[in-house]
Amino acid sequence: MSLTTSLYPERNIVDRAALARLQAAGCRERRTRLSNWLVEVGLDGAVITRPQHLTYFFGLHGWRSSPASGFVGRDGFGLISVGNSMESDVYADETVRFDDSMFATTDEDRERAAIAALDIRLAKTKGLGADCTEIAGRTITPIYNQILSMRRRKHPDEVALISAAIAVNEAGYRAIAPHIAPGLLETEVFALFQGAAIVAAGQTMGELGNDFRGGQPGGRPRPVPLVEGDLLPVDAGAVVANYFSDMCRTFAVAGTRAPPQEEAFSRVVHALSIAEDMIRPGVRCGTVCQEISSILNSVRGDWRFDHHLGHGLGLNPVERPFINSGSNDIFEEGCTFTLEPGLYGDNLRGGIRLEQNYVIENGALRRLSSLPLDI
Repeated sequence: MSLTTSLYPERNIVDRAALARLQAAGCRERRTRLSNWLVEVGLDGAVITRPQHLTYFFGLHGWRSSPASGFVGRDGFGLISVGNSMESDVYADETVRFDDSMFATTDEDRERAAIAALDIRLAKTKGLGADCTEIAGRTITPIYNQILSMRRRKHPDEVALISAAIAVNEAGYRAIAPHIAPGLLETEVFALFQGAAIVAAGQTMGELGNDFRGGQPGGRPRPVPLVEGDLLPVDAGAVVANYFSDMCRTFAVAGTRAPPQEEAFSRVVHALSIAEDMIRPGVRCGTVCQEISSILNSVRGDWRFDHHLGHGLGLNPVERPFINSGSNDIFEEGCTFTLEPGLYGDNLRGGIRLEQNYVIENGALRRLSSLPLDI
């Protein structure tokens, strides 16, 4: 039996062709939204330079450090310049290539070269917006905040890409679940999770891990063996075509939870259900977090819930809405986000945290993650 089939039974589960068709249409729609706004504010075009926004408007999937720039005109025309070293499908009305390296040596000024490749179009544009801070020789109008506002409401292709990342994420959890036992190194848990997610996605995706520490609420994995009786909160994400998921499941290293751990698990599951019932468009994020914090922090004096309740996700693993006690962000139609209540205390030996992913559609909450909480 091969390593792939023995450790990683879920292989290439992402339907890339279907997602590409959805994303091509979504990119066109987002460029149209931006061009309509450009007309409203009297701009003739916009330069797009940030990696997340190149994905948002053009579907660029490559390394975030690779050179590329885009242009969206007030007529909706989309042009992207891409370095010759970049291997990525893009969805644009026109694509131009430029030399970004010589004999595999990267051009140190490749960002400027990417913008220069748009020069024919830029030369005809008077009022120019940009998501960067400056373009040599041009006066620009900042549009970064406008694009951030657009990103709050996800399009169908974005929800599909986040859902694909969630499916990959869940494959990672299913891969590690049978192997959690005393003596296994935290770094081995991390390596198995990451390998399973990569094989499921059919692509590399960089480091996925956030929290892989036994007996602690969180932390990066160490070359330290898991200890019987500890809990292991595994808070980790995956990424597909630059769209992120973020989940958490908590494993009992001994296989079963001790009575206090079982009580904490039940309390966190209940709190998650209450939060789900509270959320709808127009509700203040801080109000939900304050209510859940009050519920969890009143369970026992030696147990605590002391972090945010969740956050938005999409082209970044953490974005708006911010779901913490001081947040004035509002849940909106089309927003995608996490909820991650938890309980921590010395006798819990690591604590319980459970994290699900959601979208608000047609005025109602829809859970995107489907992996059982008690895997």
